[in-house]
Amino acid sequence: MPQEHIFPMESTAYENQQTIEYNGISFVVMENAQKQYQIVRMLSTNPQDYLNSEYIPGQILSL
Repeated sequence: MPQEHIFPMESTAYENQQTIEYNGISFVVMENAQKQYQIVRMLSTNPQDYLNSEYIPGQILSL
């Protein structure tokens, strides 16, 4: 069982998250204080996208 189901985050933690498309791939990102987007989760059906080290959670996307 995922940790998020056992220890759910407060709803305020999701307010800064949004879904964007970057290089043809959808991501759930969180905007930080410097107005940059940090990857929370990748939304892709292509297994090759997950092998790209530029798209790991925590990375900052340059828009």
